[in-house]
Amino acid sequence: MVKAICAVGASGRFGSAENLLSHASRFGLKTVKARKLISQVQDLVSEWPSYFARLGVGEGDIERLHGIIPRID
Repeated sequence: MVKAICAVGASGRFGSAENLLSHASRFGLKTVKARKLISQVQDLVSEWPSYFARLGVGEGDIERLHGIIPRID
């Protein structure tokens, strides 16, 4: 069996914008473009509660998820 290790950046799976940027060139991205993409993703992901509510997820579940779903800073 082959085990795949998913690394986000130079600091492994640590979820931060700086860690994502550390491997941007592996995806053919310049730092400026990578920062813009990260910002766009952050903006969209920050709206998850409204998407969840629109799809019928209850307020109590959304509140519990606030403590589980991390932010990328």
